[in-house]
Amino acid sequence: MGGGATANGAAAADGGTTAESGTADDEATSDGGLYADFLLLTEPPGQGESLYFQALRLGIPCNGPGAGAEPIGPTVTVGACTYTPPLGGVASPSPGCGTPNTAASAGTVTVVDTTTDASLVTYDWADGGYATDMASFAGSPWQPGDVITATATGGDVPPFSIATHALSSSSVTLPTSFPANEDLVLQWTPDPNAQTMSITLDAPRDDSIACSPPDSAGSLSIDASLLAMLSSSNVTLSIYRQAITTTSVGSASLNFSSRGSMESASVTLERAGDAGDAGGED
Repeated sequence: MGGGATANGAAAADGGTTAESGTADDEATSDGGLYADFLLLTEPPGQGESLYFQALRLGIPCNGPGAGAEPIGPTVTVGACTYTPPLGGVASPSPGCGTPNTAASAGTVTVVDTTTDASLVTYDWADGGYATDMASFAGSPWQPGDVITATATGGDVPPFSIATHALSSSSVTLPTSFPANEDLVLQWTPDPNAQTMSITLDAPRDDSIACSPPDSAGSLSIDASLLAMLSSSNVTLSIYRQAITTTSVGSASLNFSSRGSMESASVTLERAGDAGDAGGED
């Protein structure tokens, strides 16, 4: 096995891997029971890669918009894409928010590149929880297509093993401008290990278009009627591919998500008679 990282921040044997503190709270999908989330981020060579581990917890995190924050208008769905207006009102806590967020032990958790038999990181349980939940890697310790496996020796939660594939980047050519009265067509080469592409157009006023087509489709057409609903002509277009493995052990729900590197660009929607921003940002 190759040298890996430990969750106390020790360097790898080759000096290229370290573990740092961090969080993946936005990945948590708890319904009040035990949950654990892993997120594998695969970046192009030379840009570094990351593995996030949301340690086993009990309770619902208080990190959502809550029931009181509702869109100011209806959402509209065309094909694989949905337009969501800005949120209005004052957010209230989600039901169950604030219940004890208590750590639970799964023993020692190790993450290995099963394809190359390289050890990536070890998370050791200590009194009160795991020391860290993010490992950052210099270089490219895994490659797209590699099988990455997380294994736990067990503790409060029985032993488990869960795996995912490292994914490639989408390699989509993103436009810098586009006629807003035409459908926006994006194309990519499918990754056999990916499930969906995540494609978003975000306007400055927090309205957006979000699309989740199957990665295997190889293309997406965003309907011009949705583009016309965006409050601004200046939007951010982001795209990445993803896959998720889910399982349960004992009372714990486990997720291992994998993402290819995100590509994003500022895009101008060209609208007739519009000299810049149709939304008129403040």
